[in-house]
Amino acid sequence: MDAVTRHRIFSGTLMIALAMGWLAGGARHLAFALETTWGDLTGDLLVLGLALCFGAGVATRVVRPDRTQRWGIYGGLLMALAILAGTIAIDAVYVLPYHSGESGETWFSLLIELPFWVGMPMAVSAVLGWTGWHVASFALDRRRVAAH
Repeated sequence: MDAVTRHRIFSGTLMIALAMGWLAGGARHLAFALETTWGDLTGDLLVLGLALCFGAGVATRVVRPDRTQRWGIYGGLLMALAILAGTIAIDAVYVLPYHSGESGETWFSLLIELPFWVGMPMAVSAVLGWTGWHVASFALDRRRVAAH
């Protein structure tokens, strides 16, 4: 098997693993929402989300080795946005009908919490994507050196 075929197989496997992780997280969140009628994120979902953002950075380096480290940041951010979209969809369908009007949140409290609920996950996912890109770059460079 030549190097190009191995690269395509590995890239495809990595993308499938990321998609399956995203789907597994969605299924776990859905099960929790159906069981409790709450849309809270559990610890295992947070760890999975961190791993998926790191994996997205790795995937950007492996799938497109010609891209710069900035694309690792984009990969982490896009994974975070995909997780957010899935969470919002599940919560909108299965959680909100049970809890409309009883949250106790005000616009002011949401404004104060916004940097933590949006800014921190975006920053962490960007850093994890960047780190994943660098780890993959280091591993790819070591493979190239070992091959020569």
